[in-house]
Parts: sequence; C-alpha cells; structure tokens
Amino acid sequence: FLGELGEAGRELYATFQLWDFLNPLLLGFLSVAVVGWLIGRSRLGYGRNVAAIIPFVAPIADALENVVLLLVIAAFPADPWIGGLFPLVTSVKFMGLAATLLLSLALSVQAIRRRGEGREP
Repeated sequence: FLGELGEAGRELYATFQLWDFLNPLLLGFLSVAVVGWLIGRSRLGYGRNVAAIIPFVAPIADALENVVLLLVIAAFPADPWIGGLFPLVTSVKFMGLAATLLLSLALSVQAIRRRGEGREP
C-alpha cells in the first residue's frame, strides 16, 4: 500500500495521520463526559472505578494506532516490527468502543430505573 502511494502520497498520508489525532481527543472527551454523567445519574456504587476507566480504552488505543502508522510510514521501505502491533491496537480500539457503548446503554437503563424508584405507581 505505502509503495503504491509514492513519496508525495506517503507525506499526505502522514499529514492525515497527524490530523487524525483529533479523533481520539474528541472521542475521549465525549465518551468520558457521557459515561461520567451517566455514572452520576445511575448512582452506580459497586464497579464505579472500573466503569470510569472503560471510556479511556478506545481513545488511547486510537492514538496508539496513529503512532504505529506514523512510525511505519517514517520507516518505509523498511518493515518495522512495530507494524505488527497494528491489528492488536485496532482490535483493542474497537473493543473499547463496543464496551463504552454497552456501558453507556447499561448505565442509561440503570439511571432510568433509579429515576422511577421514587415515583408512586
């Protein structure tokens, strides 16, 4: 893939990867804010600390994915060992996204239940 891009294409791709660092920042801010708010609304007790860590997984993995890609681009035409981490980091990113989504849904259900507890039927 990188060979087919040519030197100008690799430079453009590297620039794109630098701009792509905005994604983990935005994703991290949004997911941490939403999950934090939902933790407060759901009055989660047990597991609160673990739940607070989950939304950090995807943005950190996304940033690491960008670092790996930039290192591979910089080392071209060599094939650095770090390029082998790309599938792992990408998998962790998507698992973190899925876990954050499921956690958000579970916390939303818990918050709705807690809200309804104080009302009379």
